[in-house]
Amino acid sequence: MALCRISFDTLDLFEDEEWGSTHMAIYARVTNGGGEIASFKWNNLGNEVDETATYSLGVDPSNANVVDFDVTGPATLTIDGWTHDDNAWPDAGDNENHLGTLTHVFDPASPVTLGSLLLGPSNTDNDNAGFSVRCKLSTIAATQPASVRLNLENLVLYEDEEWGDTHMAIYVHAKAAAQNGVPAIDQQIFKWNNFGNKVDEVASYPLSGGDSQNVVRLQVGGPTQIWVEGYADDDIDWPSAGANENSLGQATIMIDPNDPSTLGSRTMGPTTTDEDDQGYVINLTTERLPDAPDAPALAITGIEVTQAVQRFASATGAANSAPLVENKATLIRVYMDSGIDPSVPGGGVVANVTGTLTVSGSTSQTLVTGGFTAKPASMVNRGTLSDTLNFTLPANICRGTLTLTVEATVPGSTSNPAQITVSFPSVVARNIIMLRIGTPSVPPPTVAQYFAAVNALTTIYPIPTNPSDGIVYWIDPGHETYITTRNLNAKNSDGSENLDDMDALLEDIEDIQEDGEDWQKLYGLIPSMVPMNRVGNSTENQAYGYSGLTGSVAHELGHLYDLSHAPCGPPTGAQPEDTDDDFVPSDGKTGDVGVGVVAGTVFPATDGDFMSYCSPAWISAYHWTKLFNRFQER
Repeated sequence: MALCRISFDTLDLFEDEEWGSTHMAIYARVTNGGGEIASFKWNNLGNEVDETATYSLGVDPSNANVVDFDVTGPATLTIDGWTHDDNAWPDAGDNENHLGTLTHVFDPASPVTLGSLLLGPSNTDNDNAGFSVRCKLSTIAATQPASVRLNLENLVLYEDEEWGDTHMAIYVHAKAAAQNGVPAIDQQIFKWNNFGNKVDEVASYPLSGGDSQNVVRLQVGGPTQIWVEGYADDDIDWPSAGANENSLGQATIMIDPNDPSTLGSRTMGPTTTDEDDQGYVINLTTERLPDAPDAPALAITGIEVTQAVQRFASATGAANSAPLVENKATLIRVYMDSGIDPSVPGGGVVANVTGTLTVSGSTSQTLVTGGFTAKPASMVNRGTLSDTLNFTLPANICRGTLTLTVEATVPGSTSNPAQITVSFPSVVARNIIMLRIGTPSVPPPTVAQYFAAVNALTTIYPIPTNPSDGIVYWIDPGHETYITTRNLNAKNSDGSENLDDMDALLEDIEDIQEDGEDWQKLYGLIPSMVPMNRVGNSTENQAYGYSGLTGSVAHELGHLYDLSHAPCGPPTGAQPEDTDDDFVPSDGKTGDVGVGVVAGTVFPATDGDFMSYCSPAWISAYHWTKLFNRFQER
């Protein structure tokens, strides 16, 4: 007796004997000595078919297209096809046309009768070529239970059946009968909606970084179906089977930890939409994990490339869509899975993982890092820098287009190589008119203090890391310093802030700025010993404030670079006015984890944007992108 497997792959329809589309069903059965030992049926999920077209047979989780059976001696595979305009499952007893019969006799002991088969075309009842079926027939070893890991990598969208962009959601499921002591599986293992952002064809979208882990570990008893369903809707963030404008189709694959041909790089799809177009493809990798529960099996699950802030695993936009800048130090964060279940003693972590980053392009070099502790993917926290394998690209190699290839290793395991291509466009240097402001009792800041305050822009603005590359300083001769007699801390009779003198100081220094050009922005630095109602002020092309980066320097100059306030303020006290209605996220927070690349600091996604009144603050991807676009000019 031999254990055999048939994988029914595709059907080519040549003639359905109808004008226009119609329902079609095929019925496959394997007989041995007159008795049926295996079967499969398909009807394109109840959707109509039309000639001439190719249809995937792996679409229906209720009718698995991979069939296993035991057989002794020769057996026969028979496939019949039927059509009917009104019956979704036409058969021998209820049909309008018989599209013919395909047969194949095989013997597990005769390899020549096995392998990849093209059966057909059949002959219809009107004597036309009907359909053909591609399938694979093989003998397999006995199945055994094992742990498997799925890494859902990306989705390629071909057709969303909408004019323009739309919301899309996919739901991935696992399904298997109870086998080899492992209970039956029938569960959703992953869902994705592009982090709430709309999609548009034709494009590729990463599946990593969302609330639903794209790295899935399953204990399976043998062959297991993985299937996906996808939907689109203009107005619903999570369109589903029960609420959608269009079904973008389904696809299934089978994985078997004992069959290497079902592991490795796999593809689900392309699907067929409810408008009979090519819908989408899911690319994934599947692998059998070591039988020893504490043995590492490293896998790279995502790469984030950031210079101060980046979109990744958030609702602010597609992963890695915040632009990068030439000559700016860049952090490469590599997200990993240890391959060990969190329930294993020690929490599933793997210490002393080393990594290699190979850079190729306009500059080529290899960076190595070590000492990293890999965790199960479900335990990785983006807000903790030590939870990722990190590489820092020095500013001088961040030029042109680079291809980054990452691999991690630990004794007993080497990860999959992962690759990303990034570009570093140039920006125009910022032109800043220096002005050091004092009062009759407090001297102006020193030149060194001024440079220290304004050079800090290189950590948060999309400009080069080296201030000499990113900032050009100007001095209006005779006005290196300015002494103001304005009362910048004036109060009204009721004790509230009076901002008249603060506004008047802007007019006082306007003449200094106007000695230059509009593209030269004046920033006046005021010592912290000078009391002010606000930490800074700005209008048109001039601003002044304290040395604080996010509260004063970057904020006030941000206004000069056409940024409005972000809608975030303290629970009590002054609230921002003239906020940007389009700011994302709408609460005025950054919404993404920020990083001080040179200092190695991390800023939570819950920090306020630097153009808000919230503290602590960092830059959002929204304002990073606006400044990047603004900095294409002087």
